[in-house]
Amino acid sequence: MNSKHCEWCGGLSSSYYYRFVINPLQIILLDSPMIHSIDKENQVVTLKNGEKYDYSALISPDTAAGYNEIFPHIFCSEKCEDTFVERYSIIYRKDVTVISLKDEGIFNPVVVPVEHINYNNDTCKQCKNNFPNLNKRYIHIKIVSKTIQKANINDKPDLSKYPVVFSDMYHGKQHGNYYLFEIEHNKSTWGEAQFCSNECAFQYTIENDCIIMYKNNILEGSFCHVSPYTTKINEGLGNPYKYRPQKMSRH
Repeated sequence: MNSKHCEWCGGLSSSYYYRFVINPLQIILLDSPMIHSIDKENQVVTLKNGEKYDYSALISPDTAAGYNEIFPHIFCSEKCEDTFVERYSIIYRKDVTVISLKDEGIFNPVVVPVEHINYNNDTCKQCKNNFPNLNKRYIHIKIVSKTIQKANINDKPDLSKYPVVFSDMYHGKQHGNYYLFEIEHNKSTWGEAQFCSNECAFQYTIENDCIIMYKNNILEGSFCHVSPYTTKINEGLGNPYKYRPQKMSRH
């Protein structure tokens, strides 16, 4: 078995494994006295006031979740998996039946073993290995030009030519670099592919001079980018995971 980097700690592991990570839209507490009935066949909960809530799956005997984003991610150990979940764990109030996580801006991920999901067995565009997938889409966009500019944290990058910008600066590091990209705006030229890991996506950007955009449930369900500068950016940020994607939106 080849080795991959854990998406949580960044460590290289030959015993890595995949887990599906769910980003729930809402949580329904099934032991609430406000519930009138639970239709498990149609996955609908009816409250005593007549309100109905659909759910996607039971995540515990007394908890249901509604979601539309469930993506595979790589862990190296149960310790990393548990640490990730604990980082975002919350305690639900007992007097609440339905918690709308999306409306409240709460990220409360659920990690599910691969064998519990009816997944697709996709082939990685880069290394050709098969991997479990479900709904994860990678969009690759051709780079027209790119450059690195030294800067301090108060400098503003040139967004007129370079609408995609990354930085390796933060509050504790006032001086660093902007990584600037001019990309192909014609969406008909954008492509879609599947990658088994962030390192394979990174290698593809190097070989094809492109950036890759996708949604990442390790990084709080954010739209993320992998670019030919990803490892340089993470080195500048001091991230132990050198293939960690950058969270960013296009300007």
